[in-house]
Amino acid sequence: VLCLVSVLYLSEAAPLPVTGLMIGPLITVFRACKGGKKCETVALPPYFEDVIFLLLGSGFLATSMQLHGVDQRLVQWMTNLPCARGNPMSLRVILTFTALFMAFVLSAPAMMAVFLPILLNLSGAETGQMLADPSAELMLKGNIFCVLYAVLAGCMSTKLSPSVVAATNILEDSLRDDGIKHVEIGLLQYCAVGIPAAMLVTLLGIAVTYGTLPSGAAQHRGLLARPSLQRTCSARWSWG
Repeated sequence: VLCLVSVLYLSEAAPLPVTGLMIGPLITVFRACKGGKKCETVALPPYFEDVIFLLLGSGFLATSMQLHGVDQRLVQWMTNLPCARGNPMSLRVILTFTALFMAFVLSAPAMMAVFLPILLNLSGAETGQMLADPSAELMLKGNIFCVLYAVLAGCMSTKLSPSVVAATNILEDSLRDDGIKHVEIGLLQYCAVGIPAAMLVTLLGIAVTYGTLPSGAAQHRGLLARPSLQRTCSARWSWG
């Protein structure tokens, strides 16, 4: 089963999501679990764990934000703040901390799916064309690094993150196996450490990119002038 799935992943003979869903059924069919009996009770339950539905839910939220223009409204709000107008560094800080706070409840892949188009638009990037302005390229790199580290830190700062849920479940199960019972890490206990640590990592990322990847000149005027964004942000809110 491992060799077959590895070949399918590397060759992409089947779509990657299909390959991922095939692992448990293949283990069950070939009786490839330990002992070879009742493999369905070992291989199939992980598909229905809380982490899976948490990942799916955060992906649905991010997709719905894009479908209904919430991300574009968010861009308009951020770029129209008095402290961000004509000040690219302030805009980078606002972008980074907005990504950090949203990452408390959304997964990292979903967050980057929302923010990457925003960052590309703010730098003036267009499909199929290189950025001609070196300062715009530096600004884009710096914004991506800051937002990426903020998203990674934010996703690890609360117990709502799929990776944290999986890690804490494994930790609590291993403690119980060692004879240590009634050990549970509460949400507030985790956040009391995780959120300050995430904010510290975010500030450190902004400080490091301040000198290495300066924010340069403001490049977001062209984005707000685009007719598609104006239509989206001036339209009534949709039911979605």
